[in-house]
Amino acid sequence: MITDEYSRKIVGYKTSKTPGTEGLIEPLKMAIKNRRSTGELIHHSDIGLQYCSKKYVEPLARNQIKISMTEGTDPY
Repeated sequence: MITDEYSRKIVGYKTSKTPGTEGLIEPLKMAIKNRRSTGELIHHSDIGLQYCSKKYVEPLARNQIKISMTEGTDPY
């Protein structure tokens, strides 16, 4: 699930039985496709390997979305 932190709306989602990258690509594409903001965006996640994969990071880079990751719950 991908949530817009400002509006608190879910902007991308998919259910999956496995925690790998494949289940994350579809919600990411959904969120990018339905993007309404023309301003700068930051994608924040934990530091799970699936969020660091080339398949996941490339669409973010192509759409000029900055990446923020943390190991804990503190995004700073």
